Amino acid sequence: MASLLQRTRKISAILQEGRHDKVDFEAMAMRLSPILDSVVYIIDNDGKILGYDSSIDYSNQRLDDMIKTGYVTKDYLQAALKIYSTMTDIPFRHELSIFPIEEEERFDGKTFTVVLPVRGAGERLGTLVFGKLNKNFEEEDLVLAEYASTVVGIEVLHEKQDKEKNIARDKDLVIMAMNSLSTSEKDAVDHIFRELDGTEGLLIASKIADRVGITRSVIVNALRKLESAGIIESKSLGMKGTYIKVQKEYFLEYIFSKENI
Repeated sequence: MASLLQRTRKISAILQEGRHDKVDFEAMAMRLSPILDSVVYIIDNDGKILGYDSSIDYSNQRLDDMIKTGYVTKDYLQAALKIYSTMTDIPFRHELSIFPIEEEERFDGKTFTVVLPVRGAGERLGTLVFGKLNKNFEEEDLVLAEYASTVVGIEVLHEKQDKEKNIARDKDLVIMAMNSLSTSEKDAVDHIFRELDGTEGLLIASKIADRVGITRSVIVNALRKLESAGIIESKSLGMKGTYIKVQKEYFLEYIFSKENI
């Protein structure tokens, strides 16, 4: 087996190799699994499985189905969120064991789970879970698991900060785009997206123009301005109308809020 230093360097490499636009937690789990020779789950505070991999054969149909849904069970999440420090060598029948209880005979009860809270900037960001068959976690394994939780925490925090920056940027973009519209165009946009009733759908401009009492050109100009700003994407379907899809999530929140009155 590789030395503690060698395995620590492999975990450090996850941070040192640079970041992309979006953190690949699935790839991170694939890196961590062979280092600790274990099952690995990276779970967020909503129970979403951000990353999963296993270097051991332990799964069954129920777990496979759970992984496909992308979420751990509510009971498991609730139990995990009550853990505030590393919990080690969790036995097979414990509620936090990651191994399927119906497979007790198969594993002969010789399984061990470690659950670690993932933290960053003073807040709980998620949970990291490791599992081993037939051997418990040695001290070196626990050192690596603790270090891995720190690395995962840094990456989760980076992604959270990036998301917050993107939301702020989108808000500014939406406000600038809406400020570029005339009063009649703003009125048209309000009617268009109330009619759409969602983030995408089919619009027949002439019908809205007749019902609201505005010209079709006002609707067309408003849509062009929003599309050029990257707020929406649109595609003419001829006589059927125009297909519209909202690209910025904040847009609908803004036009239906008091800020836009």
